[in-house]
Amino acid sequence: MSIRITNLIASTSQIQQHIDKLAMTLAQSDGNLRETEIETLLQSILQITGKVNRLCEKRGGSPEDLPTPSFRAYQWLKFLGQRKWLLNHLYTQADFYSILVEVFPSLAKKKIGDMIRVEIGNSGYLFRSLKTGRLVILQINEGFLNAPREIKKTIIEAALQRRTKARLDAIRAYAASTEYAKIHSALQANNGQNQVAGSGRVYDLPALFREINEEYFKGEMSQPRLTWSARGSLRRLGTYQPDGDTISISRRLDNRDVPKILVAYVLYHEMLHKKLGLKEVNGRRYAHTSAFRKLEKQFKGCEEAERIMKELNKR
Repeated sequence: MSIRITNLIASTSQIQQHIDKLAMTLAQSDGNLRETEIETLLQSILQITGKVNRLCEKRGGSPEDLPTPSFRAYQWLKFLGQRKWLLNHLYTQADFYSILVEVFPSLAKKKIGDMIRVEIGNSGYLFRSLKTGRLVILQINEGFLNAPREIKKTIIEAALQRRTKARLDAIRAYAASTEYAKIHSALQANNGQNQVAGSGRVYDLPALFREINEEYFKGEMSQPRLTWSARGSLRRLGTYQPDGDTISISRRLDNRDVPKILVAYVLYHEMLHKKLGLKEVNGRRYAHTSAFRKLEKQFKGCEEAERIMKELNKR
């Protein structure tokens, strides 16, 4: 079961608001912040991550055992707990506000924060815009932290004006760059193996991972973060998220009426996704390639697992 920490998401939101206030100050001033302002923010972040570490250790686990939204929040705070990344983040967010005024000159006569708020974070998407009342919230992936100004402007135009193919292609091309990957590597730098979140009522995912790893991957695959899903879905039995190196298996499979071979088969399937990644053809990405299907068939008991899966879906 996952380790749950009360108010972690709320505390992260408060840090986001503090950052937004300082970034707005940067955008509207001469580009400098007082040292005390930076230090106060940094210490607030370190206090939260330190508390999370202590609580997880007390419960016999690690931050990787948190539910995925909480773990993403922890990763982000841990990342910003490094002074260089915090400063980079602040100046990047301020830059987005400056570009907003260039794209929408009328905003210069109003308070930008009352109309549009920029949030840069550890998300599973590249960017999106949300509207709450009169306020538009532009949420941007942390991977764009070192993006050139033209890409930042393109994100704003695509999110708040028109999502043209040319704009989306430019954004996706940058998201496939080594600079974007560098930020995500830094976000995941402290990731480790987890145990608690993968331990179910019937099946233990870390133990099962080790068995499959030895038999099919010569024990060479590093363990990703392993979790049981929050809901017991039969539509999607497993997923692999490369940006967070996380395999999540449907909680519906953690039952005594589900044979071990099916759980192992679904986990093996997701481990193949981790091993092979995505293949790009003519700008489109494919996960279930012919190479993938060939390796999938090598699972001992593949046909039996497929039969059990079909029977489970009929119930």
